Amino acid sequence: MAEGALISVVASIVRVLGTPSFKELGNFWGHKKKFEKLENTMSLLEAVIQDAEAKQINSRQIEHWLERLEDAVYEVDSLLDEFQTEALRSQAMPGNETTKKVRTFLSNSNRIAFQVKMGIKLRKVRKTLKGIKDDSVFGMLTQLPLEPDTEHANNRETHSFVRDEEVIGRDEDKMNIIKLLLGSDSQDKDNVSFLPIVGMGGLGKTTLAQFVYNDEKIRKHFELLIWVCISDVFDLKIVLEKMIKSINGSVQQGLELDQLQHSLRQKLSGKRYLLVLDDVWNEDGEKWLKLKTLLVDGSRGSRVLITTRNKDIAQMMQTIGPYELQGLDKKQSWSLFKKVAFERGEEPRNSNIVRIGEEIVEKCKGVPLAIRTIGSILYGNNLESDWVSFKINKLAKLPKHQNGLLPTLRLSYDCLAPHLKHCFAYCRLFPKDYVIDVQKLIKLWMAQGFVNSSDQNECLEDIGYGYFLYLLGRSFFHEVRRDELGTIKKCKMHDLMHDLAISVAGEHSIIINKFPENENFRQKIRHIFMDIKPEWSSLTFPMSFLEGTELVRTFLGLEEGIGGLSEKSCEAILSNLKCIRALGLENLRMATLPDSFDKVKHLRYIDLSSNRMKELPSSIMRLYNLQTLILTHCSRLLSLPPNLKYMISLRHLLIDGCYRLTHMPGGLGELTSLRTLDHFFVAGNNSKWKDAAGFAELSHLNNLRGQLVIKRLSHNLQGDAAKSEGANLKEKQHLQSLHLLWKSKNVDDGGDIAEHDEMLLEGLQPHVNLKGFRVVRYMGVKFASWLSSLSNLVSLDLSLCENLRYLPSLDQSMSHLKELKLFSLAALQYVNLEGEYPWASRDLFFPRLEKLEISACPNLKGWWKRNEPVGLTPTTSSMIHHNQNQPFFPFLSHLTIAGCPNLISMPLFPNVEYLHLYYVSSIAILQQIAMLIEAAVSPLLSPPLASSSDSFFNSTAPTPLSRLNYLHLQHMEDLEILPEEIANLSSSLQRLYIEDCPSLTSLPKGIVNLSVLDSLVIMGCHNLVTLPKEMGNLSSLKILRIGRCDKLKSMPEEMHGLISLAKLDISECPNLESLREGINNLSSLTDLSIKACCKLVSLPQGMHGLTSLNDLYIKECTNLESLSEGISNLSSLETLTIARCDKLETLSQGLRGLTSLAQLKIKECPNLESLSEGIANLSSL
Repeated sequence: MAEGALISVVASIVRVLGTPSFKELGNFWGHKKKFEKLENTMSLLEAVIQDAEAKQINSRQIEHWLERLEDAVYEVDSLLDEFQTEALRSQAMPGNETTKKVRTFLSNSNRIAFQVKMGIKLRKVRKTLKGIKDDSVFGMLTQLPLEPDTEHANNRETHSFVRDEEVIGRDEDKMNIIKLLLGSDSQDKDNVSFLPIVGMGGLGKTTLAQFVYNDEKIRKHFELLIWVCISDVFDLKIVLEKMIKSINGSVQQGLELDQLQHSLRQKLSGKRYLLVLDDVWNEDGEKWLKLKTLLVDGSRGSRVLITTRNKDIAQMMQTIGPYELQGLDKKQSWSLFKKVAFERGEEPRNSNIVRIGEEIVEKCKGVPLAIRTIGSILYGNNLESDWVSFKINKLAKLPKHQNGLLPTLRLSYDCLAPHLKHCFAYCRLFPKDYVIDVQKLIKLWMAQGFVNSSDQNECLEDIGYGYFLYLLGRSFFHEVRRDELGTIKKCKMHDLMHDLAISVAGEHSIIINKFPENENFRQKIRHIFMDIKPEWSSLTFPMSFLEGTELVRTFLGLEEGIGGLSEKSCEAILSNLKCIRALGLENLRMATLPDSFDKVKHLRYIDLSSNRMKELPSSIMRLYNLQTLILTHCSRLLSLPPNLKYMISLRHLLIDGCYRLTHMPGGLGELTSLRTLDHFFVAGNNSKWKDAAGFAELSHLNNLRGQLVIKRLSHNLQGDAAKSEGANLKEKQHLQSLHLLWKSKNVDDGGDIAEHDEMLLEGLQPHVNLKGFRVVRYMGVKFASWLSSLSNLVSLDLSLCENLRYLPSLDQSMSHLKELKLFSLAALQYVNLEGEYPWASRDLFFPRLEKLEISACPNLKGWWKRNEPVGLTPTTSSMIHHNQNQPFFPFLSHLTIAGCPNLISMPLFPNVEYLHLYYVSSIAILQQIAMLIEAAVSPLLSPPLASSSDSFFNSTAPTPLSRLNYLHLQHMEDLEILPEEIANLSSSLQRLYIEDCPSLTSLPKGIVNLSVLDSLVIMGCHNLVTLPKEMGNLSSLKILRIGRCDKLKSMPEEMHGLISLAKLDISECPNLESLREGINNLSSLTDLSIKACCKLVSLPQGMHGLTSLNDLYIKECTNLESLSEGISNLSSLETLTIARCDKLETLSQGLRGLTSLAQLKIKECPNLESLSEGIANLSSL
């Protein structure tokens, strides 16, 4: 058990024994006096535990006494749980009261047997405890007053969490590292250079690397950014999988090492990349050499940034540096301490508190992690006495000459309440760098009994989340990830905090890396995480491993370690783990489960996700203590057990991804403890499941929270439309997100579908606290009137509602909305059909909206059906004239409009950063630009300041469209010109894609003003004849792709300014006659591809200037007769591909100069009779 946490368990036992319900149990079983004596004994022991834990450091005798007590406490805990389980079984017994009495009578002999059995166990444990109490050690201990075991973290204290972006004192380090990464690569022997950041743990190496990684200069300079955390296990296959996942977002499972290597080479080939290898420990030079050979395929100037504590690794890997990170200086340390220790980061007036604070900072030796951790302990303590007490009782005990940080970090642990010590130490169970699912962690804490409350009205999940926030606020966790609603979903532990957890958790928790042969280790183990290495993953589960595991309470991680689990092996697990409370059996390919789950009667948490069973065994319904049942992605599961209602302790039922489920079992509404029901399947009228749950089953489940998805809503539930109100959703105030998903329309859906769906939706009104709302395949003509009352919505998604024509007014009611998605609303003409156009409104228009997606709305014309002032028509000129009152989205940064060909007007979006227009009329974009130009002249649409609602017209803010960095214009059939002004306004534009705009005839000359443009793609612009010569001065451009431009005859006259261009791809330009000699100046070009340019006769003679070219690809250039002699000097060329060039007769005689050529591919060139003689000299080929 975790150091300092034993008292929490004993206190919990005393609390249970003192409850009226347990006293009643004592009466029922005839053990009242025994329970009272047990309570007294536990109370006496509770009073001396604190003193014993303090003295055990210097006394092996006391340490042994505590170990005996701990074993006995676990035994008592399990014993009491058996009594409570029997009470739950009686409570859940099916049938009416008369039936229950009969069954109780019939099972009287079993009851007597239970009474006798438990009486024996009770006497045994009381005897053990008496021996512990009578031990001479007990007399050596002092009874101390119990410190208040605060159940809830003070919410104010959670604000002391310092976000990563608030790092202090690392600006100079960041600037130095960026300078090294962006420095000249002319001296590099290889394409890639290595820069290690070296420093002791806790200095912030990872945070500094993150700062560098996300810097704007870095993101513009490198084409590819990859982040991989290595940690203490270096396995090349795992590293490659992580790299590919970082690039693609996912990686195909089951690939062999060779396949992964090939895939990575393809991803890196010709690209200038930055790879961060974080937290490197391994010194195996041979492994590093294998990895290094895979990294040289990138373009020259690629960099690998390494963070490590080990100077030997730095020396082994470096080609730049190493960069040795130092601690913060005194001033920086004090600045950070003020931020985390004092409210609002302001230094207090009390000079004594300041002096103590300075002493603390000195002890922390400039290490940010230590400063944050210790400072957060004192946050909110304004009394001098608290600071003096901390100095005397905690700070003074730190070793004066010890360099390690653990003693300093240990202070933060010692200051935790016992129940929080338990929660933190339990996290020792996870491997280093493990991504922790916060909600899963809270469920595991609950399963172990760490989360308690004396108030039955309080939600344990909320209390557990409060525990997490408290620990997060004291830096026990970091690297949090939030969902779109702001809730923290994932986190990690700093490796030093993980070391601390190991040091305080004791010997009862263990991570197992392979199935051990020695069985002695299991004697005291209570918590196991199986972190089996990849080379063991094909093994089957060894039965012998289970011997001696009857005391284990947590068993997780098995899915990573074995190839699968048979029904027999699963049976063995259930039979041996008699005390198990949390069991992970996910992703083990189990098709059948044993019907013996009633053997694990203490079980609170089980994860069976991603298995192959079609049904659950009936015995699982006798898990009366079970709180969490996870069945996600059990795609073959056909139904849930009909007796699910007897699992009366169930709080979380997770069934997302169970695609074959068609209904919910009847009686579900009796599970009033449910807090999470992520999916509810509505059974149709013709369902063969006669006892299937209807809407009424949801009526009393008012404690549901998180997300609820109601699926399989039907368009022909006769009579059920009126019953939908029975779901009582408007009383479910804790729900954060609601999804309503109708089935696809069916030919059997007779009658008035629209009226039916409208009535159904009207009855499904949610509570106003809802933050996320999604509706799919609703067939009503108008939406429910209550939509505008959902004033707390953050995200709204209306999809595939093909009849929907009328929406309630959204702009005024949804002041918190950040994301709005309208998809496939075929009948919608105006977003706000009946609302008044706000010509003179001073109210903010969607004041928090950041992301808007409108797609597949073919009849959408505009936001409003405007009743304009007399004498005005909705022309561009009239709207410009009235732009002072034109509504606009003040914070909209991401806008996608697709498949809306009739859309001709929109509110303005002056601050948009990402803009994708697909299959829309150019009128909308031209109108927007015209109005924004007018606004820029008379700065009326400047972005708002956070402090004032009247500051939208502040003249100091950036000009409209100046934040635009991504512009994608696609399938805009009527777009003839791109206005010059867009190039002048969009000074931040980095990526410009123009595709399938057949009427486009020219690009603006002002394109030269796009000084940071790094990608330009022009495809399918069939009337584009020339490219502006100014395009040749885009000094930041790295990628240029031109294709399917039928009338384009040549590249720009001047290309000397394209000094950063790395990739040039020209395809399907049948009239292109020349690439221009200016191509000679493209010294950074690594990839040149020319395809289907049938009028191209030859390549420019100046190609010898392409000194960085790695890959030359020529295909279907049917009139190409010969290659340029200039390619003979391309000493960097590694791959030359020529295919389907019908008239090509000869290769350059100077191929002998291609000293780096590794691949030469020639295909379907019928007139090519021989290869150059120089090919014999190509030693790399």
